[in-house]
Amino acid sequence: MAYCTTPKYRVKDWTYQGKTSKAWEFYLWVIEGDDKKRIRKCGFPTKKSAEAAAKAYVSEVEKNGVRAKKKEYPKLSKFIERYLAEGSSHKRARTIETDTRDLENVLRVVGDVPLNRVSSETLENYQASRLREGKKPSTIRREASSFTKLMSAAKRWKVLEVNPLLGTPKLKCPEGEIVFLEPEEAKAILEACDRLNDWGHHNIKRECRYLRPLLSVALYAGLRKSEIFHLRWRDVDFAAKRLHVRNSEAFTTKSGKGRVVDLHPALEAELRDWQDWFRVEMERAEQRSVNSRLTPQLRAKAFQRVETLRVAAPRPNGLVFPSFDKATDGLLVPLDNVRKSLKKVVELSGVGRNVTLHHFRHTHAVWAARAGVPPLKLQKALGHASLTTTEIYLRVASCESLGVASMLPDVFEDTPCGTAKAASSLRREEVHEDLPLRQRHPELGNWRKSGESTTSDHNGRVVEVGKLNQIKEENGAGHGARTRDLHLGKVAL
Repeated sequence: MAYCTTPKYRVKDWTYQGKTSKAWEFYLWVIEGDDKKRIRKCGFPTKKSAEAAAKAYVSEVEKNGVRAKKKEYPKLSKFIERYLAEGSSHKRARTIETDTRDLENVLRVVGDVPLNRVSSETLENYQASRLREGKKPSTIRREASSFTKLMSAAKRWKVLEVNPLLGTPKLKCPEGEIVFLEPEEAKAILEACDRLNDWGHHNIKRECRYLRPLLSVALYAGLRKSEIFHLRWRDVDFAAKRLHVRNSEAFTTKSGKGRVVDLHPALEAELRDWQDWFRVEMERAEQRSVNSRLTPQLRAKAFQRVETLRVAAPRPNGLVFPSFDKATDGLLVPLDNVRKSLKKVVELSGVGRNVTLHHFRHTHAVWAARAGVPPLKLQKALGHASLTTTEIYLRVASCESLGVASMLPDVFEDTPCGTAKAASSLRREEVHEDLPLRQRHPELGNWRKSGESTTSDHNGRVVEVGKLNQIKEENGAGHGARTRDLHLGKVAL
């Protein structure tokens, strides 16, 4: 309940447009709980008008309380549009597409609520709702991450004071299986590429000749799909045996950083064969374009192929794997998909499972980890921003857990305790269990209590009490009580 103190009035000089006049004002304190606020109203021509305004203000406060001006918050849909337009300038096109799809699902499930209505409970309910829809935990976790980044942008742009989604528990996702190829499988797929090219060009385009060198780049250099498609001949240094992954105006790597990898001898041979293919195919097309024995339509088609090959021919700034489709500016555009041709090759190889282009990159990483490449060096070669990602391949290659079991002792063979037990079991087979302990060990005399370090045998020779531990081991569990009594001095031999 809010109430006001007694208003106080005073007259002050008021200057407006160079003219000075008298004006009345009033001030008072508004108290509501522990909050106290001073209110001042001015500009009244007479004291009577100031009193009337003060009375009306006090009556309004006592009736309705203090009405603070409410801050208006944007709706979730409007802020998503702003976020995708203003907050995605540094992101890759594929990342923007993923964010758009994720936030569309968020808007559909959560609803078009004001941003101040979003809370940690909102995210937890969203995750539960998506689970009921049958979505994978990894998909829901990615969408929750996009939602959290959206609210972080709201805090960064001063729309919200805090990000209400920080600290919300995310779904736990089991570690996925890393699919990779064994050497025999990789060899079978590469050999199947040649059979695909020789199979006939009525159902398969002749440009499938690019598939073997393209897969070799992924296998021997570990490049990502987008990095392969935008690779240019100037990035291939045959002299220095290096392959450069560079950023350009049309392409940016996933981490935003370039790198240099080794040029494997097998990859070098594949790329040189790929260059030779252009020369051979050019000569063949030129011969067909002037062959009078062919129909005019076939000669015209051969002439168009000559023009296409001239544009796609290897040159420093040319693409290593062009799509052979002319763009509007007369240049060839990079490849963007090899799923169909790769699926056919995998079927011909007889591998018997689904294999994608990215699985060849997995294979490169696992083979390198098996060969003992240091993690930091492998991280640089693969272009990972975090070493945590690289460690996934180390676990798959089983490099971290090898050699642990061989370091453990064998309690029955490799340790003194194990040796004694093994010897004891052999002796128990030869000696009857009921034979008295003194007859089994005649070298022992009358033992003293265990607190003393030595005793004497029948001939007066000194015997160490430590011999007792060996006797207990040799007698095993069946003579445990007898040896305990001997140790405590209760049994005389």
